[in-house]
Amino acid sequence: MAAEIWLVSRFIVESILIVLLFVFILMKKKGHMKRIDEPRNTQSGGANR
Repeated sequence: MAAEIWLVSRFIVESILIVLLFVFILMKKKGHMKRIDEPRNTQSGGANR
């Protein structure tokens, strides 16, 4: 019984960590998109050259 409970708890912890990592990556991508768009508008395409 103890081994089964340990396996289940480990599986739950791993799945939660994977979900948190996925959300963190998505938030970073959204943040990067916003940060890239704002400077281009202010610099009027100077960074692209």
